[in-house]
Amino acid sequence: RVDVADRMDEFEYREPMVAALEGRLHQVTAASARIDAGTYGNCIVCQNQIEVERLEANPAAATCKQHLEHA
Repeated sequence: RVDVADRMDEFEYREPMVAALEGRLHQVTAASARIDAGTYGNCIVCQNQIEVERLEANPAAATCKQHLEHA
């Protein structure tokens, strides 16, 4: 019973980290697809260039600052 409780505690501790990493993997995979398509660096909403400082902070950014809420 202690082992099961310990495993549940460990799962509850790690689950948010796993979810965050899976989300980040999705962002990076999408950015890779945009590179392949030749659209990397363009906002997926307005197609304008994403600000350089935004891409430096987050190379997987899919939107410009104006469209952050769509990301």
